[in-house]
Amino acid sequence: MDTGTDVYVEAASKLRNDIESTKAALGEKIQALQHEVRGAFAEASDRMKGTLQHARDAVHPAVQFHRHPFAFCAVAFGVGFLLRQRVASHREVRGELADKMEPGLASSILPHTARPSLSRAIIEGVAPAALELLSGALLSRR
Repeated sequence: MDTGTDVYVEAASKLRNDIESTKAALGEKIQALQHEVRGAFAEASDRMKGTLQHARDAVHPAVQFHRHPFAFCAVAFGVGFLLRQRVASHREVRGELADKMEPGLASSILPHTARPSLSRAIIEGVAPAALELLSGALLSRR
């Protein structure tokens, strides 16, 4: 009986040692996988942050103005020109309508025909500010 129980004790001890070594190996593998996953997540997160920052910079007017001041001013000038053309054609239509109406009726329906041009006031106010901003950007580049 002594040898039979010794065999069982030895087998149980060997089984416990195998279980412990397997647990330790699995723990190490799990830690390695966690480290890899965390690294991959951090890398993806950094890439996403960079992409988002690049997208924000691509549409932010101040960033674009400092990168490409002349192109920015050319686009601003073009937009201003198109708006001016639109306002001018709109004013011509109003003027034609006012000419076809009775004088009292025209001033009550189309009161904008007697007022100074809003677009002219905007252009006179914006042009000096744009030139000042452009000159400041050019001086800061030197």
